[in-house]
Amino acid sequence: MLLMVMDLFMEVDACDQSLRDTVDRRIEEAQHEENLIATNDARGHLAAVQEHLKSLQGELSYTQDALRRADERAAAAEVSRDEVLEQLSSLEETRQERDEAVGQRNEV
Repeated sequence: MLLMVMDLFMEVDACDQSLRDTVDRRIEEAQHEENLIATNDARGHLAAVQEHLKSLQGELSYTQDALRRADERAAAAEVSRDEVLEQLSSLEETRQERDEAVGQRNEV
């Protein structure tokens, strides 16, 4: 009888161990599947981020070109401004000389 009880306990223990192994294996499989799903999701997100990055790089390139063109126009405007200021200065000198000549002629 004792042998039968011990045999029964050993059988129950073996079934228990087998059940634990099966549960552990299923947990590992589920974790592996979750990891695969998470990896696929991450790859999808990465692809979307890479596309967005390309778009932002295009916008940055366009903005840099626009800034370069604006800088060139600003430099050209500064040159034009300096030329106009020189002309105004020359005109002012000419006006003062004319006013002096007119003043001297009126004195005579």
